[in-house]
Amino acid sequence: RCCQVGSLRPLPRLVQPWCGANSRRKMSSEVLTSITTDNAQLECGIVPGGRKGAVVCHPWGKLGGSMNDPVVVSVRNELARAGFTVCRFNFRGVGRSSGWSGLTGNAERDDLRAVCQFLLIGATIGGVKIEPVDELILVGYSFGSVITGSVLDEVDAVKGACAISYPYSVTWALCLWNGSSFWKVFQIGRA
Repeated sequence: RCCQVGSLRPLPRLVQPWCGANSRRKMSSEVLTSITTDNAQLECGIVPGGRKGAVVCHPWGKLGGSMNDPVVVSVRNELARAGFTVCRFNFRGVGRSSGWSGLTGNAERDDLRAVCQFLLIGATIGGVKIEPVDELILVGYSFGSVITGSVLDEVDAVKGACAISYPYSVTWALCLWNGSSFWKVFQIGRA
């Protein structure tokens, strides 16, 4: 279910068995919007695609990470070309997202769950219909991979994940000395 990759080149091969080897196509335009959570408005960009969705999470905002990170944008582009409905978003307190970022990772986990639910329901945004997705994969880069790994077993529609540059050695600092609780998915993940 989970794999760590060192570069972006393997990603298309990872998703091709799931979406079909011949599904590469021109990417649709991204729709910019916001998603409302319990305590924040999250800035996000969604590229409409098929019934399979992907959420891409960015590095730690306190060190400049955002949905506009080049790695996040590259992953979004590849997944969209593979036919996925793709959402990248800013965690609360980053970019145009309101609210305050957390120090334990729990607020960001709430944000990711809210984005997943949004994609599962679908919506019409600025005249563009975002069809609800049936299944999701989560992709996280650095701090984003910590958050994606921590919610894998909490959203039933999640069928897979990809951790890019998982920050094992500093997870304790990113999650206020609570890093080991975020590693449990790699030890006891859903079968």
